[in-house]
Amino acid sequence: AFLSNKGKLLRWLVFAGLAASFAVSCYAAVRHPPSAFYLLPARAWELLIGAALALGMVPAIHSNWLRDSAGLFGIALIGAGVALLDKSMPFPAWNALLPCLGTALVIHSGMHGESFSTRNLLSTRPLVLVGLISYSLYLWHWPLLTLARISRGGQLTAAETLVTVMLAVLLSVLTWHFVEKPLRGRSNVVDRGGILARYGAASMVVFAVGFYVQ
Repeated sequence: AFLSNKGKLLRWLVFAGLAASFAVSCYAAVRHPPSAFYLLPARAWELLIGAALALGMVPAIHSNWLRDSAGLFGIALIGAGVALLDKSMPFPAWNALLPCLGTALVIHSGMHGESFSTRNLLSTRPLVLVGLISYSLYLWHWPLLTLARISRGGQLTAAETLVTVMLAVLLSVLTWHFVEKPLRGRSNVVDRGGILARYGAASMVVFAVGFYVQ
C-alpha cells in the first residue's frame, strides 16, 4: 500500500509540476522571452510530458488502428510545428505543444505494440541514424551555426546553412562513434586517459576556432 501511495504521489507531483511549468511558460514567453527560452521553470513541462509517459499516466493504446492513427497524427503535429512556427511567435508557451505533444504521441503509439510510424517510418536506416546521433547533433549544431554567423557578419545564405549543418552531422557521427559508443560499451573498464585526451583535443579545437573567429 505504501508503494502504491508513493506511486500515486509521484504522479500527482509530475502532473502538478507539468501544469505549473506550462503556466509559467505561457506567462514568461510573453513577458520575459529570454527567461522562458533558457530557464528550466518554463521548460520543465516539456520534459515532464516524457515523465508522464514513463510513469504510465497516459492510458495504453491497445488497438492497432488507434496506435497507427496516434503515431501519424503525432508526426503531423511535429510537421506543423516545423512549417508554422517562426521567431515572431512566443516560445515555448502554447506553441511548443505542437512538437511536444506530437513527439509524445509518436512515442506512446509504440509503447504497447508497433504502430505504422514506428514500424515503417522511424525504423528506416536514415532515421535510425538520426536517432543515434541526435544528442551529439543537438550539442554540435548551435555552436557551429553561431560561429558561422559571427564569421559571416550576419545571417547565412541557404547554401552556407546547408554546409554548416552537414558539418554538424559529420562531427556528430564522429562523436557518436568515438565517444558515445565506447562509453556505452559493456566493458566495465573505462579508458579515462583516452577519453580525457579526446575531450581535451576537441575542446582545444573548438577554443581555437572560437578565438580565431572572435
